[in-house]
Amino acid sequence: MQGNFYVMNLSTTHSDNCNICGSWIEHLKRLSGKEQHKCLHCGGDMIEGAHVNVYGYQGTYVVPLCKDCMEKSGWFLVNGELTDFVTANPCKN
Repeated sequence: MQGNFYVMNLSTTHSDNCNICGSWIEHLKRLSGKEQHKCLHCGGDMIEGAHVNVYGYQGTYVVPLCKDCMEKSGWFLVNGELTDFVTANPCKN
């Protein structure tokens, strides 16, 4: 489903990477099956796998955001598909 979603950055984005994937952006690619090239908020390059809460959904998710958008505070809109959001739980061996 394509649409707009409100997300809020979490400070855990800069925590340890997923041990299996090596980085959160690789974790996002592996679990979503998509190559992410653009920030879901501003469309900018140089994306990372950001940890966010998604309004109306429980849990912590990883989404592609650029470094500037990873610094945003409070709720803000991103445009994407639900398949652009993956769980922030590290992969198991």
